[in-house]
Amino acid sequence: MARINIAKLLALAALVPPVAIGLAQRAAEIAGSTGLDSTVAIVSTAGSLAAIAGALLAGRLADVGRSTGWLRWMIAVAGAAIGLLGLATLVSADTPWMLSVGWGLSQLGMSGAMAALRALLGDALPTHRQRGATVMVLVSYLGAFLPIMLLLLLPGAIWQTTIVLAVLAIVVPATGLIRPYDTSPRPDEDRQDQQPGRARPQHLPWPLLLGIQLGMNIMLSAYLTYHPLDIAARASGSWGDSTVRLSAGALVAGVLGLLAMTSVLIVRPSLLGATRRNLLLAAFVLAASSALRPLADAAALLLVLIASTGAAVGMVSTTVFSAALESAPRARLGRRIGVYSAVGPLGQVTGPLLGYGVISGAGDGSYGALFLSLAAIPVTWGIGVAVALRSPRRPAEKAPPS
Repeated sequence: MARINIAKLLALAALVPPVAIGLAQRAAEIAGSTGLDSTVAIVSTAGSLAAIAGALLAGRLADVGRSTGWLRWMIAVAGAAIGLLGLATLVSADTPWMLSVGWGLSQLGMSGAMAALRALLGDALPTHRQRGATVMVLVSYLGAFLPIMLLLLLPGAIWQTTIVLAVLAIVVPATGLIRPYDTSPRPDEDRQDQQPGRARPQHLPWPLLLGIQLGMNIMLSAYLTYHPLDIAARASGSWGDSTVRLSAGALVAGVLGLLAMTSVLIVRPSLLGATRRNLLLAAFVLAASSALRPLADAAALLLVLIASTGAAVGMVSTTVFSAALESAPRARLGRRIGVYSAVGPLGQVTGPLLGYGVISGAGDGSYGALFLSLAAIPVTWGIGVAVALRSPRRPAEKAPPS
């Protein structure tokens, strides 16, 4: 399981430098200030569409040859290799078209690799899945934290960092081809699934889980896409080292909040049993922190709000992923996790487009209206969870007799 998490960490980490700073910087160099917002939106959309295709394809392929994990490791290796090719294309891109191609290949490959790795985690014993889901979220965002720290130390090494991480994202899953573990059903699986001490997530309808995953990714992708542009606008359009450091430092605060929350859930996985409570609390924090961001003139307040956002994202990511793993039928595990993985990139398609529409409609050159609009997304899914909370529980949710 450690190998799965390390591979997932590296696949995500390889995409962080372009997402956090690189794409916005390259778009500014190629398109200039007049076409910056539209170029970023187009490139981000192309990458997200490719990521949807990569997740769905990898999920379907992951259900072939289910007697061993060899094929799923092979999908992860191939996906990371395609991702590396795309990142190398970004380095030499000199037109918006090449930026779109490069980012599309990057997202296609890495999204497919991560879907295959999630399917491998779904094959773990029931008692391991819940903690494994939390560890995967923690390790994944640790993969976001490490390259951001490198950017703080070496703000001019954006592309060197992403290429090295992409190479490692190929090497680690390649070791899984040598010693893949058996994914066939085990006789003790049903017994472990019924253990009274295991905190099973409360039932929420599968469409609602997908809707929350979609909403969170819409919000997160718009947030990350326009975060560096907002920081640069606050610095009067400067893209110097101080702007890069402030942008990366603010993201560090968000990742620290996320790591703190997921660390708590690793220590106390029983908290994941309260699915509805977790999602309602996270929705409130996300809505408040996003709505208050335009008012945060002081850097310290901005850091606090972004750290709160990170903590709420950690709660949502872990709770929804754990619930999705529990609800996935084993016979269709790969396809179900592929759909779950594809919903994230679908949100990534919508987020930048939503952001571009709000920013264009505001017409004042600021990003305050965008962050105010994003606050409505967690409010919407919070209402959905509250409605589900009022509906009768299914019999399957009753605790087993002691």
